[in-house]
Amino acid sequence: TIIKEDAIIEASAIFGGITIKDEELLNELYNEVVENTKENTFEGFRELSTLKNTTYKDWLADLELKKDKKNLPDDYSPQINYLAFKENNLVGVITIRWELVPILEFYGGNIGYLVRPSERRKGYGKEMLKELLDTKVKGKLDKVLITCMETNIASSQLIKTLGGIYDSKVYVPEEGCTYLKYYIHL
Repeated sequence: TIIKEDAIIEASAIFGGITIKDEELLNELYNEVVENTKENTFEGFRELSTLKNTTYKDWLADLELKKDKKNLPDDYSPQINYLAFKENNLVGVITIRWELVPILEFYGGNIGYLVRPSERRKGYGKEMLKELLDTKVKGKLDKVLITCMETNIASSQLIKTLGGIYDSKVYVPEEGCTYLKYYIHL
């Protein structure tokens, strides 16, 4: 692994923070998710759902503010979002939320990820999650909570493959769905 500034470059994947240059890529991802996903469209990266509600510059500024606890209400966690690339193609987004505030402990978790619909079932979710755990989280947290919708069998299997230990399931009435909760000990 070669680390340069806030990006991780590896033969198999490139992670980088979201920048002003990524507007077109994120708009394409947004459109593909909307066109190809039926339920809870933005599970894993809810911030993407707000992309069309504002200018890209303001959306990006909001993501930047969310990195630092001092910019957030007490019931929010600082978070960092990373884009995942394979051969210069955006394949997904992954987020680390550093604190388990009550809502995240209930069903949101420390980590969220979204794989582009056209890139699913190719191993990118596993690669993204493993890379994030190994290079960004290990040594900073002892364990992480990761959740997924009960109907998202692929995500549930991925989490278990990387050592996720089932904890419980919770029903979220506002969303009309049940989430599975897993812990991965680092």
